[in-house]
Amino acid sequence: MAIRKLANRKKPFQVYWNNPFTGGRESESFEYEPEAKKHDALIKYRLKFERETFRPERKEEKAAAKTVESVYYLYLKDKRLSMESLKRSIESMRQILDRIGTLEIEKVTPDTLSTMKTSMLETGVKGTTYRRRVATLKAAFNWAKKARIISAVPEFPPMPTADYERHVPPTREELDRILAVAPEHIRRMVTIGTQMGVRVGPSELFKITWADVDLNNARVRVHSAKRKTQDAWRYVPIRESLLDVFREWMEKDAHTGALTVIHYRGKPVGTIKTAWNATLRRAGIERKVWPYDLRHAFATNMLSADVDPGTVAQIMGTSTTMIFEHYQHVDNAQKRMAVERLPEIGNVHRFMCTKENGSLLEQ
Repeated sequence: MAIRKLANRKKPFQVYWNNPFTGGRESESFEYEPEAKKHDALIKYRLKFERETFRPERKEEKAAAKTVESVYYLYLKDKRLSMESLKRSIESMRQILDRIGTLEIEKVTPDTLSTMKTSMLETGVKGTTYRRRVATLKAAFNWAKKARIISAVPEFPPMPTADYERHVPPTREELDRILAVAPEHIRRMVTIGTQMGVRVGPSELFKITWADVDLNNARVRVHSAKRKTQDAWRYVPIRESLLDVFREWMEKDAHTGALTVIHYRGKPVGTIKTAWNATLRRAGIERKVWPYDLRHAFATNMLSADVDPGTVAQIMGTSTTMIFEHYQHVDNAQKRMAVERLPEIGNVHRFMCTKENGSLLEQ
């Protein structure tokens, strides 16, 4: 299977493949190449994991009601998802389709969905993961209702608690060990993640180009994650001590032609999982530290320095609620500092200390 461009066509980009059951050539044409690439990815997934969807319908089946799986693919075909979003959507729906994909969508009931929920949670799926997967299913059902494929959306059971994991961000000592053995692109990621609070990954950090870096005004334009639709971008200040570091990076990349700040041998980075895990091993860090924990470290250190939570939230492109619920991590030193700030209670030793006054019960 592949994509080809045909001349003098209104829809010149054609995706073609061989049907695994009939052996015949099938194709679909698109006006724009990105649409063709998305459909190509969908066909590849179906060929690998859902071959049965290519089986030709018998005449008596053509009038049959649509299944959850077939409606979901129609939903994907209609939506203008990016390649990355398409892959995530398909992956998140795999367990759901394994359970109810073959059911007629009109026959899906609240009991069906409750049974699906129970069976998924029993496999150890976390509440946050389940919520994300079911949100995709709900979107497909809502689309099917608007498309008049179904008459009503069934009632979904209550969502489980969003059990967000609370990872302990890397300590200063751990960061020093990481920086000492990390390759260049990981060192840059650690620096920007811990010093600027940018979302570490393709949603924000990996998209920053040198055109977004304004050293004259000591700031970086960060294009917000796609779910943050209220603001297309925000400015994040560069602290003064890092300006020379950014200048050095910029000068080096100008010679190599690298356009993105985070890159590997001049090419943009899409994932750093392998390089990150290898760096942790070389640094001798055995506990699990996620790249996203660098952003948590930024929030924790800012709040420890008594920076206003609203300012921290604006820099990070999030809400104060998220700051307190998910990003702040209070360590033992902060707890000790907090209790030592309490006002002293007079005559504590005279009235309560057993060494000076014996047991309280004896009094």
